[in-house]
Amino acid sequence: MTTPHLDSEIRALIDQFSSKFRELLGLAALGSVQMALQEGVGMPVAPARRGPGRPRGSSKAMTATPNKRGPGRPPAAKSSTGRIRRSAADVEEVGEQVLGYVRAHPGSRLEEIGRGLGTDTAGLKVPMKELLATGRVRTEGRKRGTKYFVGGGGRAARAGKAKAGRKARRKARKDPARKAKR
Repeated sequence: MTTPHLDSEIRALIDQFSSKFRELLGLAALGSVQMALQEGVGMPVAPARRGPGRPRGSSKAMTATPNKRGPGRPPAAKSSTGRIRRSAADVEEVGEQVLGYVRAHPGSRLEEIGRGLGTDTAGLKVPMKELLATGRVRTEGRKRGTKYFVGGGGRAARAGKAKAGRKARRKARKDPARKAKR
């Protein structure tokens, strides 16, 4: 059971808390009114933060504009299919860079080669494919464990020659002059 003295102390603390709370609530309301008045006068106000969701400008209305890459950015160079194509000289140049890196670092994986040359692995796939087809680079391993070595004329070169032979045989089968002989 509580004593009357303790009850009065508790009641005093509750009253003190509620009066302090009312005072702070009044100050907060006064501050928001002052900010609203300053907005009307022309004082700059920080913009409201956007919530989660799609970024600004990604709506379907933006797709009608010719330059969707943003203000001040030129449109990307595209071919008729929508892909950016590299010239044969550019592919050859990157291939020479890759070949030089593989000479200096035999047994490197494609990720390591890309990191060493400062480019992404997607940009190295076509030059690497051509180097493998010509037999200037050979591989060991499979998938992400594939390691590249200089030269060889090994399995990769034989596969490239076999593939060319299959293409030639297919083309010969489709030849209309051949069908006329039958």
